[in-house]
Amino acid sequence: QKTLRTIVNLAEDGLDTSEPVVSRNDIYASVDEVLDTGTPYGPLLRTVELPLDDAPGVYLWCIIYPMALLYALCSHSKRFAKLLFSSIPASGICRIALYTDETIPGNQNSPDRSRLTQCIYWTLLELPSWFRTFGILRVALQKDVKAGLSGVMRVVLRSFFSPGGFNFDVGMRLPRSWDFVAGGRQDYFQLKARLGCYVQDGKAHAEVHGVKGPSGMKACLECKNCARAKLEDIAGDPYLRHISLATPDEFDLHTTESFFEAADVVETLTLQRESGGDNCLTKGQLEDLEKFLGIEYCPDGLVFDRYLRPYASPIEHTVWDWMHNVAASGGIAQYEVNRFCLYLLVMGANFSLAALDSFQQQICWPMALRNTLSKEFFQNRVQSGENSHLRAFAGECVCAVFALTLFAEMVLRPCGIMLEHCDCMVLMFTIIQIFGGHDHGASVADELMRCLVDHHKLYLKLYGMAVAKPKIHYLYHSAMMLMKLMV
Repeated sequence: QKTLRTIVNLAEDGLDTSEPVVSRNDIYASVDEVLDTGTPYGPLLRTVELPLDDAPGVYLWCIIYPMALLYALCSHSKRFAKLLFSSIPASGICRIALYTDETIPGNQNSPDRSRLTQCIYWTLLELPSWFRTFGILRVALQKDVKAGLSGVMRVVLRSFFSPGGFNFDVGMRLPRSWDFVAGGRQDYFQLKARLGCYVQDGKAHAEVHGVKGPSGMKACLECKNCARAKLEDIAGDPYLRHISLATPDEFDLHTTESFFEAADVVETLTLQRESGGDNCLTKGQLEDLEKFLGIEYCPDGLVFDRYLRPYASPIEHTVWDWMHNVAASGGIAQYEVNRFCLYLLVMGANFSLAALDSFQQQICWPMALRNTLSKEFFQNRVQSGENSHLRAFAGECVCAVFALTLFAEMVLRPCGIMLEHCDCMVLMFTIIQIFGGHDHGASVADELMRCLVDHHKLYLKLYGMAVAKPKIHYLYHSAMMLMKLMV
């Protein structure tokens, strides 16, 4: 409430701030006043139809309409209008970034997942990272939508690139509220935008694109030849590579055209079978084809919406969220931290999880990271199973990597102990630093790719394939897209 009161009181224009906001109702009233503001692109709050599966009618989903939001912000804030105008690149076309993630409001440790919510954000890559909003949707309801998350994202993208309405690709006029022409007449500037990327974890990418995902044989939608299979099943194959072992020089990457061509093959053969035509595939043959191509036919899904194909490409716009791949549940760093600690315990009585906790408690952490690790973090979170991963939130895992890197450099390396494990942990630390940093020039991108390859090889040598999950492969694609976007 205090934060909302501050925001309302500091509003530059468009709100009546003559009286201080002192109650929750005042805050709601002030927010409603803004949300009710009309624009040439309609109201800020808009309802869009989500067709439901196995149910009549539609669900009316309330969203913040992107074009109306930009117009209202530029009208109400001279500073924002000037920021947006100055952020338009020389090409005149900005890049839209979409991000989806699931969250549970309230206690994150609660086993009750009935409140699990899908959050969808958007921003322009040319703007600061704090600008992001679109809508939220209960996951329980999302499951009832035709094609699930894929159907939801189809509606989201049509909100940006409407076939019969406003379209970012065509452009929009925004008020130059900081500058008026002679006679006080309002002047305008033009803004165009195209999809730059959508950032998601592996599970969400699989749902959005209707692909098999991390659990399927074709666990990567961007690679034609990387398979998740038993080594003996693809041993000696000149083309297929195991997804946990392949390095970028071995990838046979899809293009937008080849991916949609594969999707069209699945669609054509599926419709032939449903129509009962001659020489159609059997159900088993069709399932084998989908398994081989890694694509499932879903007529209401994003991939099979031909209107959106010029705007959204699974190959050109997919960004694998590096934080999910590294530090979130089942991330590579979680496995590495757990195995590192287990190896450390084998070294003798002088090394224990209690000693690690004593060490990490003596670190002078930055204010933002202070108290992230509890006093007995390693004692409580390291799992005894050889192929288990650390039980931790992403932020805790990142801090655990930082702590173990310091321990490796200050304690283990001077003693000549676990030197390769120390090297592997330092590489993980460097990878996190680069992904999480702001300097993403070409030289840094090259260093990131080198670190990923070196870490991958050392990780496999030390810890084996059992803990080399598909996320270690997705990190390469995260780096490739980073190099492409240079943001």
